[in-house]
Formats: sequence, C-alpha cells, structure tokens
Amino acid sequence: MRLQLSEVKSYFEANAPAPPLLPDEPRFAGAALWARGLYERVQADWRLLHRAGFFLPHSKIASEAQESVDRLFTALEEFQRGQYSEW
Repeated sequence: MRLQLSEVKSYFEANAPAPPLLPDEPRFAGAALWARGLYERVQADWRLLHRAGFFLPHSKIASEAQESVDRLFTALEEFQRGQYSEW
C-alpha cells in the first residue's frame, strides 16, 4: 500500500498542472475526473486493507499509512474543487 500511495502521489504531483486528458475531454471536468479516478483507485484498496485491520494489531505503520492516505485524499479533493471553481 505504501508503494501505491507513493506512486499515485508522485503521478498526481507531476501531472496536476496539465492532467493527461484525451483530446475530446473537457479541460476542467476531465481534470477533475482524472483526479477522481486516482482517488477511487487508492480508496478501493484502502477500504479492503482497513477492513482487514480488524484482524491485525494496531501499529505505527498503520497510523502513518492512514495519515498518508488522508493527505492524499485531501489533495485530490482540493484539486477537484479547484477545477470546479476555475470552471
């Protein structure tokens, strides 16, 4: 999960100024949808891991992962709101 978070965060930061859109995608809605796709990609795996946490002992790594996920989700949500505001 840590690797996936790092990859998605790096990909988002590298492409946020000019999200990879198809030629026929609208600029703002397409960028928001791109960010939403990244969000959902991480959220699906995080949800599974979180459910499995019931069977796992609490650890520092789990707390750090939760903080990383929260920061990434906040950045992606702010990006989406920003695209809506610019539109």
